[in-house]
Amino acid sequence: MPFTTTYAKLEAALVRLHGIPTDQVPAFRARFGALQRGGLFGNDRPGKGRKLEYTPDHFHRAVVAFELIQAGIAPGVILRLIEEHWDRLSAIVMKAEKANMRHSAEDKANDVVLALSLSLIDQDAVEAINSTTRDEVGQMVMLMLDSRLLLVNLSAQLRRFHKNLAVLHMQPDELFEIAEQARKKTGKPAK
Repeated sequence: MPFTTTYAKLEAALVRLHGIPTDQVPAFRARFGALQRGGLFGNDRPGKGRKLEYTPDHFHRAVVAFELIQAGIAPGVILRLIEEHWDRLSAIVMKAEKANMRHSAEDKANDVVLALSLSLIDQDAVEAINSTTRDEVGQMVMLMLDSRLLLVNLSAQLRRFHKNLAVLHMQPDELFEIAEQARKKTGKPAK
């Protein structure tokens, strides 16, 4: 049976990963909800009384999506990229996860880096989805120098995400429920 977690714990791990200030969590939550309704998780769409147990595939999709949001890519482009190219992206994410299992966190040379080349002005097209290791990023940049290139160190981001999720997963669900009830009463996130 695969590891699963709740929305509250997944959200909290992503908030910590990206250093979202407490007063910005509602905006983050709204953006995350819009991505989910837009199909971030494929056919798995929570809401209207339907609770979703979040799996590693969901974690990976969310981590990639929010890395792309941090880079300024529009949610619609992200949703289409994930819908049309998730098989390729997922393979790169799994390569990053395996690198994290094989190498210590101090061995950053083997970090897997996602390399995307996108054309967003006229066609919202994906020109290339590749990966490299951190020690070979220079070669990738030289190969792609005639184009735009977005680099994301997936190994590093996944290490941080898992560290946050591990801490949060050990906390009782009741703490998250109490915080959510307090937020609903006051309209402000609990600290």
